[in-house]
Amino acid sequence: MARPVRGTTATVLLADGDAGDRATIARILEQDGFTVRESISAGPPDLILLHGADLCRQFRQDPATRQIPILQLHRPHTRHAAGEAAADACLADPAEPGALIAVARALVRLRRQDEAGRQSQGVLEAVGGGALVLDSCGVIQQVNKAVCELVGQPAEELIGKHYLEVPPGTAESEEGLPFERARRSLRRESAEVEAGGRWFRVVVDPLLDASGVFAGAVRSVADVTDRRAAARERERLLSQLASERARLETVLQQMPAGVIMAEAPSGKLVLINGRVESIFRGPFRIGGGIEDYLQYPAFRPNGKAYRPEDHPLARTIRDGEVITDEEMELVRADGTRAAALVSAAPIRNPEGSIIAGALTFHDVTERTQLEHQLRQAQKMEAMGRLAGGVAHDFNNLLTVIGGYGQMVRDALDPKNVLRKDVEAILEASDRASTLTRQLLTFSRRQMVEPRVLDLNRHIAHISRMLRRVIREDIELVTILKADPARIKADPAQIEQVLLNVAVNAKDAMPKGGKLTVQTAYVDTEQDAGAPAELKPGRYVALSMTDTGTGMDAETQSHLFEPFFTTKSKGKGTGLGLSMVYGIVKQNGGEIVIASEIGRGTTVRVFFPLAEDRLKTGGAAGRRPAHRPGTETILVVEDDAEVRKLAAEMLSRQGYTVLEAASGSEALRLWRKHAGTIELLLSDVVMPLMAGPELAATLRAERPDLKVLYMSGYPEEVMGKHGLTASEATFIHKPFTSDALVHAVRLVLDGEHDGG
Repeated sequence: MARPVRGTTATVLLADGDAGDRATIARILEQDGFTVRESISAGPPDLILLHGADLCRQFRQDPATRQIPILQLHRPHTRHAAGEAAADACLADPAEPGALIAVARALVRLRRQDEAGRQSQGVLEAVGGGALVLDSCGVIQQVNKAVCELVGQPAEELIGKHYLEVPPGTAESEEGLPFERARRSLRRESAEVEAGGRWFRVVVDPLLDASGVFAGAVRSVADVTDRRAAARERERLLSQLASERARLETVLQQMPAGVIMAEAPSGKLVLINGRVESIFRGPFRIGGGIEDYLQYPAFRPNGKAYRPEDHPLARTIRDGEVITDEEMELVRADGTRAAALVSAAPIRNPEGSIIAGALTFHDVTERTQLEHQLRQAQKMEAMGRLAGGVAHDFNNLLTVIGGYGQMVRDALDPKNVLRKDVEAILEASDRASTLTRQLLTFSRRQMVEPRVLDLNRHIAHISRMLRRVIREDIELVTILKADPARIKADPAQIEQVLLNVAVNAKDAMPKGGKLTVQTAYVDTEQDAGAPAELKPGRYVALSMTDTGTGMDAETQSHLFEPFFTTKSKGKGTGLGLSMVYGIVKQNGGEIVIASEIGRGTTVRVFFPLAEDRLKTGGAAGRRPAHRPGTETILVVEDDAEVRKLAAEMLSRQGYTVLEAASGSEALRLWRKHAGTIELLLSDVVMPLMAGPELAATLRAERPDLKVLYMSGYPEEVMGKHGLTASEATFIHKPFTSDALVHAVRLVLDGEHDGG
């Protein structure tokens, strides 16, 4: 005999037949667990059992019983209803008991499955916004009604399409789409997009297979144009949770918000999704009281702690208050704090009484941190602009001090006692120039001058500075190759790399330790242990190893992210290693970090080996030309002292110099001497007319005019005037007489194009 129907007792209505037949049938059904009734007045049954075709038709036409399955027992030669009036199943009368039970159970089960399907669809439709299930290629596998309404197409037309064919979001850059980002990161990704004049929040949660491989995603779309409408959607969702909790479990686990539901007035927790414990980083207990929720302290934006009776969940249960996006700072189980937007709403029974309260958490910690970091970055930007302006003024002053100092030194006999005093002035000027460069390095506006340098010599040169950075209780060991380690890079940027890594190493060794700086050569074709990230070729490897606390794998995975820091609040910006990463990449290199808790950290940087011969720099650093000049040079500089100095430097070398304090004055001199001027030496940034604009005006008349620019501004400012510090016809302030004369000679002789 078939086993009884599981769950709620199934009810069978015996609609007709004589008393003896009904008694027999009732006995068979009741022995198998069915409840048998002979009247429909007590409520709709799960199954109707009848004999007559006319009665079957009546039940089919009645809206109250139209969906109830009908089992018809018929005798030979009796008439059957046809079409929509037909019974769901027919058995010969009298029916064999086993067949009767099997068919009855099957009809009840089918009805309950249909009801479950309709209820599940109702649950899906209860979720605010649209939801799509995508496969690993972004092809739609399932959609809810909200998506169909949004795009105006039925589900059967959407399933099988690529999600990019379905708004919103078709105007997004494909590389930046949340789905594409989630495919790479295997983490939730989101974006706000505009479509049809409304804004939508798109959240993509990756689905991984048993091996952790990306297998698809759930892409949810919520209309965030009207926050009140969003709150109503959340309230509608929560109203379904009491009766649909089990079937909603999967959907809830995919939601980006934490959800808690508690009974009223007891506060007993009856529903919690996994996101809640993720936000709080601690456990909650189904069946526990509201005190389980209140165990985590919370604070208002003004820093005032919530009292138990003031918590949103308590208020909505007690007073029926509807709360939307209330800002709250939560103290997690591990002591860290999270920022959240909290919404709450009461759940009422048909009579209007509060039977539960629903609470949702949206973790906005990352957004809040980014807002803070943006403010911090803006502050740093302002400081950088100030530093750049100060550096410009310093460079003008140092140009004058160093330039006149050099000319005085060169004019003195080597045995003159005053020569030492002048040398001291020049040394102080050089130190001040170094300080200016460091100021620009801090503001990240240093002028980039890549050149071939010996990394070994550079490390040896700044090792003294490194020792000052890392404290006396940390031993600095350098193991450098004897052969030149030639790389092409900006020396100031290499200093940034060394200093940033050294500072991180120092912070990782609070009780002292050892920092080892080492260089080596790597050939990807010969060294089997070369990192896989390296392109084929030869490299100079710089390794910096500390004996500090080390890092776990999770920390290492975020090291190069801007603003990521393991230091306490106010102790670091989190920009150091991201800057190092950018410098290394900018110079065609790679960076690899190996670390283990308690075993220290090794930072390995690989720079391509430069095949060029070592150089001392650009025009400002080459040996001076000895051939005197005879040409006429137009010097344009708004700073009178710098202009006078440059003219003096050139005049002493035999050049004829015309001086102008502005672009307009330079144009007047040009009209008088256009035929004799062979070189324009101009400051880049000047009032009213900048150097490049002046040069363009003069070259419109004389295309062959040679031009050499000079400036003490950082590269960012010069870039706004169409120039970069890497241009061949550029000399930085402060400059020496030798550097200026040599740069002028190179341009006049055509070794640089003068453009």
